[in-house]
Amino acid sequence: MAEQAAAAPDPAPEAEPEELAALEPPPAEPQAEPTSARPTDPDAPIGFTTPLAIGGPEVEGRSIAQLIDGSPLFPPIEGLPEELWKEQKCSACHNWTQEALCEQGKTYQSNEEALSKQHPLGGGLKRALKAWAAAGCN
Repeated sequence: MAEQAAAAPDPAPEAEPEELAALEPPPAEPQAEPTSARPTDPDAPIGFTTPLAIGGPEVEGRSIAQLIDGSPLFPPIEGLPEELWKEQKCSACHNWTQEALCEQGKTYQSNEEALSKQHPLGGGLKRALKAWAAAGCN
């Protein structure tokens, strides 16, 4: 038995503190808290400059004001050459104002066919404009 004890490996030597630190996982990144600037409730009121909580990934987290200053996801007119639309701001061709977009949102309230057509900035934009208009375009 004494031979077995002698043949057993010695316990691991004490590790230095810096060696232990290297073995520990890095601290977790702090998670960002939701703020009032980014609604997480899909029933939250929609404002022109309030980040959207509805509409899908292409619009959520961005406001109507930010979206109208963006670039289309696909050509606004079928067959339009890429150099005329890709990575171009929609404001290059449209002079959108809050008032004009409010009126457009009102048309989506009564015209389901127009609402069902895909929009180059994402289908969620039309739903957001409709909801914004229904809330009084504030």
